[in-house]
Amino acid sequence: MPSYRVTLHPENQSVDLCADEPLLKAILREGLKHYHACGGVGRCSTCRVEVLDGLVHCQPRNEVEQKMADRLRLPPTVRLACQLKAEGDLTVRKLLRDSRDARLSKQQARCAGPIGEAQKATILFGDIEDFTPMSQRIPPFDLMFLVNKYFDMVGEVVTRHGGQMNNYVGDAFLAVFGLDDPASNPLPGVQAACEVLEQVERFSEEVQENLGAPFRVRIGIHWGEVIFGMMGAPGSERMSLIGEAVNIAARVESANKDARTRLLITDAVYQQVQDRVAIRETLRLRLKGLAELTNLYEVTGVLPETTAP
Repeated sequence: MPSYRVTLHPENQSVDLCADEPLLKAILREGLKHYHACGGVGRCSTCRVEVLDGLVHCQPRNEVEQKMADRLRLPPTVRLACQLKAEGDLTVRKLLRDSRDARLSKQQARCAGPIGEAQKATILFGDIEDFTPMSQRIPPFDLMFLVNKYFDMVGEVVTRHGGQMNNYVGDAFLAVFGLDDPASNPLPGVQAACEVLEQVERFSEEVQENLGAPFRVRIGIHWGEVIFGMMGAPGSERMSLIGEAVNIAARVESANKDARTRLLITDAVYQQVQDRVAIRETLRLRLKGLAELTNLYEVTGVLPETTAP
């Protein structure tokens, strides 16, 4: 099988590239470091290189690479190393070129490996209703105690149903279910949401009695693909979730306000749990940032599991 010589700048290193072998694979085979956040499957552009010489020897972009190139408007000379195959010698320049790039790469991927993974998961986004007016009525230290007690209660429920509390933003929280089991069903997330709302009703009575303020929560749930991994400045990284599924869950939660509901789920969730949930109303709304109308379902409870005769 023929092989070709690829010179990598700025390190001035060289690798032998076999015919029909992606450049990234050849680089890693030689024990060299090259950043590839998605694991080398064309889901990101962090492995990109600029072809300095030998562009005519590069095979045309495949469908995966072309999709990324169109999205980022990459010029013909900029290629994804994980997809780039050649039929002749090349000289390329790697993406990581300055000290900050190198430091982040070393911190996030000490072996130049992937720092994130893509997986289907259930995203639960919750927010306290009318939190701003409440914060104006309640003394700051009382408010902090109240919110921490609420988060502690939510965390116990989420953990009991197999989920993880992932993030807190002010009075909002983000929980995720299914990261440990890609084949998991969204039902545990819906069960957790219903239990949270039940406990909030009792908690609200306590808040009303002691602080004279109502306490209500709205929750949105979506099931879809997320990217999870360590994010943050070096030394303060934490496991985080990003992706359209997270954004949709947040928008579904927000839709509760206009719909005057407390718990909404998307069609992606409903299709998997419809035999186990009680639905009061089906809504068709345009969520912020989405062009098409979205089917949302107002959940009022979880039905007991039945056994077919």
